[in-house]
Amino acid sequence: MTAARAWKFRFGGAMRQAGVIAAAGLYALDNNIDRLQIDHDNASLLADRLRTIPGITVLEPETNIVFFDVGGTGMTAFDIRDQLAGDGIRINPENSTSFRAVTHLDVDRQRIEAAAASIRRIIGRL
Repeated sequence: MTAARAWKFRFGGAMRQAGVIAAAGLYALDNNIDRLQIDHDNASLLADRLRTIPGITVLEPETNIVFFDVGGTGMTAFDIRDQLAGDGIRINPENSTSFRAVTHLDVDRQRIEAAAASIRRIIGRL
């Protein structure tokens, strides 16, 4: 039940103003469908960069979402999140050892490289 509720929220199942989100989705389908490939490519780039960092395990992204686990680094995801915030990078943990990072229109290739470099630097301090 707990897992089902978590997935419900991830898919927007608790939204009360779903029409606003639906309108944005329809606009995206009408005007930005070709952009989706850029977001997927950026997710793959992020996954590739994160795989080279010792202690991080990355699931192969199928879309513009990258799931990665930092449990092998000796740091919690919350500690890493707090240090990334100092670099202007916002990635929220899923739990104490894992993240869900989403690439989108406002996240370009340079920001992907910067995020990966910041994570490498933070973990390298250990």
